[in-house]
Amino acid sequence: MIQRVQSVWLFLASMVSGLLLLPGMTIYSYNVPQGFGGVVHRLSAGNFYPLLIIAVLMTLLPLVTIFFFQNRKRQKRMAFICLLSSVSFLVVMFMKIGNINNGTPTPNLQQYGILAAAIPVAYIIFIFLAIRGIRKDDKLIKSLDRLR
Repeated sequence: MIQRVQSVWLFLASMVSGLLLLPGMTIYSYNVPQGFGGVVHRLSAGNFYPLLIIAVLMTLLPLVTIFFFQNRKRQKRMAFICLLSSVSFLVVMFMKIGNINNGTPTPNLQQYGILAAAIPVAYIIFIFLAIRGIRKDDKLIKSLDRLR
């Protein structure tokens, strides 16, 4: 059934990851010194294509996973792929931030976007809750099959 609790968790995960696609969502900002002042740069999912692609996948995969409610094994596998996409987003994000910090000239006044940094963590929590709901459904179906 589509109105199971894991559908709610998957939908929430999709909506939370969709926040990464908003234009003003800054993941990391830094100041590159030039002359007497500096130029403030902002890293967001929209201006770095690998992060954009992964953020779109993170938004679409849970929505697609909701509709595999008849095949719980596939739904669980898709939820693990969602987790993998979130981990890959974090890895690419930290690799890009590491490249920024190792560049010349060295940036100063670095600052993480708190909300943007919390989004992948909330996404992972929602996906784990969805996987737990899928497992509960599996247990329920197996117990009902035993009673027949």
